Amino acid sequence: MVSLNSVTISQRNKQILNDINFRVNPGEFVFLIGRTGSGKSSLIKVLYGEIPIDEGNGNIVGFDLKNLNKNKIHLLRRKIGIVFQDFKLLQDMTIFENMNFVLKATGWTNKIKIKERINSVLKLASIDTPQEKYPFELSGGEKQRVAIARALLNDPKLIIADEPTGNLDPETSESIMELLKKLNENGITILMATHDYNMIVKFPGKIFKCEKGEIFEVITKRY
Repeated sequence: MVSLNSVTISQRNKQILNDINFRVNPGEFVFLIGRTGSGKSSLIKVLYGEIPIDEGNGNIVGFDLKNLNKNKIHLLRRKIGIVFQDFKLLQDMTIFENMNFVLKATGWTNKIKIKERINSVLKLASIDTPQEKYPFELSGGEKQRVAIARALLNDPKLIIADEPTGNLDPETSESIMELLKKLNENGITILMATHDYNMIVKFPGKIFKCEKGEIFEVITKRY
């Protein structure tokens, strides 16, 4: 699903991660941990084509990251779902319009199929909030569920979640984790960057840590 081999990553002429090897297999739930500035977000940006690889080779859902052409990035992003800490919902659009915008941007044209797909992902994310509501009318947990539903629209095999519980209270964070775990049990691979160690303890998965320019797997729970 994800494979990085001897990869070096830089931003603004500063080396962030050096000679890293990292793999996520189909069906896994993988946590990416580390302090702020350790390289978690840079790694995630590489995986969805935001920043390039300096050295080494990488592959994600069949796309060659080292030689990823800019006009192919949108095709990569159709194959993965991305969930952010600050939700990234379009504030002047309703829940339905946010979903509709993504589907139309990725080539959907049939209005009936669009509506069916939106209803399907909202149900999958356990959202019963009226689709006519705007983001500012939603709680933080509702916004994140809508963001997860949006990430599911094009039936991804991989969801990348960058601090998805970072802006949420503990109870809401746990409900979001339960949703991500349910999706994982349904066959979707999850890669989640987080600093919320309580969630890691409650929802075990494979753990990788970014530290001092390196990434390594944490075998024990003493992180």
